[in-house]
Amino acid sequence: VAGDLSSPSGDAFAFAPSGTHRTRLNGSATQTVSFAVPGSSLFHRLEVNKPAGAGQQLRLSGTQVVVNDSLHVQNGSEIVSVSTARLTVNGGFRWQGSGLDGPTVRPFTLEVNPVRFHVDSTSVGAPRIFPDTMVFIGATGGVYPLVPTSNYIAWKSIRVNLSGTTDSVVWSAFGANDTLTGDLVVRNGLFVLQNGATSVQKLKTELNGVLRMATSGITLTVRDSAVFGGSATGGQLTNGTLRLQGHFLQAGAATAFQASGSHMTEFNGAAQQNIFFTNPGSGVSNSRFGHMRLARSGAARERVGLVTNVFAGLLSDTSLGQADSILGGAATTLTVDSVQLNNTFFNKVPLVISSPSAAMTVQGMRFENMDSTTTYLTASRNVSVQMTLNSVNFATPHTTGRYFAANTVGAGGPGIFTFISSLPVSFTFAAGDYSRTGSTLPTVNWNGVTNP
Repeated sequence: VAGDLSSPSGDAFAFAPSGTHRTRLNGSATQTVSFAVPGSSLFHRLEVNKPAGAGQQLRLSGTQVVVNDSLHVQNGSEIVSVSTARLTVNGGFRWQGSGLDGPTVRPFTLEVNPVRFHVDSTSVGAPRIFPDTMVFIGATGGVYPLVPTSNYIAWKSIRVNLSGTTDSVVWSAFGANDTLTGDLVVRNGLFVLQNGATSVQKLKTELNGVLRMATSGITLTVRDSAVFGGSATGGQLTNGTLRLQGHFLQAGAATAFQASGSHMTEFNGAAQQNIFFTNPGSGVSNSRFGHMRLARSGAARERVGLVTNVFAGLLSDTSLGQADSILGGAATTLTVDSVQLNNTFFNKVPLVISSPSAAMTVQGMRFENMDSTTTYLTASRNVSVQMTLNSVNFATPHTTGRYFAANTVGAGGPGIFTFISSLPVSFTFAAGDYSRTGSTLPTVNWNGVTNP
């Protein structure tokens, strides 16, 4: 066909080829395709091929143009949308060109099956595939992207809406960085980060969508908010770094964000970042961070606000004594297995260190604006592992609460808790400054003085 192609509204199946039927659009001028009932009228196999020496633009009109089997775009062809028309390719997508004159594919929305998305070209020019939104659909099990370099595709927004909950898109970032100028939304199926560093504006999982990070060295940077409202993630978030520059929210399934192993969530924003868990906890039916890290990129203090209770395996602050803050509200508590802290401020947030044996370091910790009826710091040790804390400042005087609760786990001797260069100067059991529990009551050493 060298001119326009359309189907009327009076007959939904006016153009519905199948089998081995191929439509070739090879006009030497602009061609427009419009289906009044897209999905019923459609292409089976579509080939768009620019004639030698002639410019060509294929314009997609209406709401949608569907290619049921395969799309082959060659040479200098250009596919564009009229308004918000989307291009849906249920089968294979092949992009083929050479030199600087490769085809251009820029519909408003491009829906493709990732396992059959293929680029075959020696082009070294600017990106040639740049829809406003790329949507991955269908049944997969394959690897995406199947392209030799990232030069061909300019990413904006990606949506993952695959057929089944176990279908997956495997994303391999090329070189040092792959950037989405828009958002990543995983609605159904798995989005697997395989390697490299990827950056997105917003991140959202919903319905049956799951993000998988299980490879060491991978990084996903979210420049705005991250919302985990999809399906269960037990065993899916075990490695790599999720670097957040905005807020964090867990909703959806009770385990929509259940990080473990070496997975790290890093808070690295210029303004205060808030954390909200609908189902916080350390159990198999809850959501939590694996490694929660405060790491600033500029001179401003890192400030993280806990809107709800938060649980993590490890809490660390890598800002080298620059007084980063964890802020809380009414009845919010941070519970972690262990800590690696350097001059970290806890503002209205009690801290519970739950592991009796995990290694930990504290080089500066301040509790301020605390509820004086609560216990500011709770920690457990077994008889063989001493806990040493340097420069702890309980800046808010307690009333009916405690500065510290010490607990011995196991039998055979007391747990030992040693505070060095800490405040207040006076710290005694008799004054109710701390409590002791356990089968063998622990020993608390405060600035060189051994208390009962």
